[in-house]
Amino acid sequence: MRYTDFIWDYDGTLFDTYDAVCRSYMRAVRDKGIDISWEELRWMSKHSLGWAAQQLEERYHVPANELLALRAHYADEEETMETMRPYPGTAEVLAAICANGGRNYLYSHRDKRSIEALEFYGLRQYFTDFITKDNAFPRKPAPDALLYLVEKHGLNPATCVMVGDRVLDVEAGLNAGMNGALFDPENFCKGDAPTPWQFDSMVALKTALVDE
Repeated sequence: MRYTDFIWDYDGTLFDTYDAVCRSYMRAVRDKGIDISWEELRWMSKHSLGWAAQQLEERYHVPANELLALRAHYADEEETMETMRPYPGTAEVLAAICANGGRNYLYSHRDKRSIEALEFYGLRQYFTDFITKDNAFPRKPAPDALLYLVEKHGLNPATCVMVGDRVLDVEAGLNAGMNGALFDPENFCKGDAPTPWQFDSMVALKTALVDE
């Protein structure tokens, strides 16, 4: 196994969540009279929810905080355990890491529902620790949360890899002295992440980073 400790992002990495997120966002912008295509809003949301709200505020003069509040209101209906599912092969990758003597950690900007989703799909058993929004660390690409895991668990950054679907996930790992891997099944980042490890499926990631 190339690395011993894998730190995983949640949205768009372990779980395919962006359709559900975009549905809640679409309901919010429609309430505010904004006419935007599904494709564009989904692309904006994948950058980040806050960034998307700022772009919409500049374009349509609707306060970003109002859009985010409305989106959060609809999230409970749209972003459910049934609508946000693990990517194919996720369980196999996590299990293989543990079987090879490695460890998995969650590092998500989402709240404790990310842990509940792991529990719901039988994946929590593969994780050693969890960092969520509730821990109140600075957001990625700040390395604070990752450095906390290093200190708490006595990790060697050289054998750790931060896996995420956005450039900022990879940058967070690099900023903590770790390695970074991009999981990009939709080719969203188009090679922009500063890492040679870029994968479009869990099978490809497992082959390159986990299988011995």
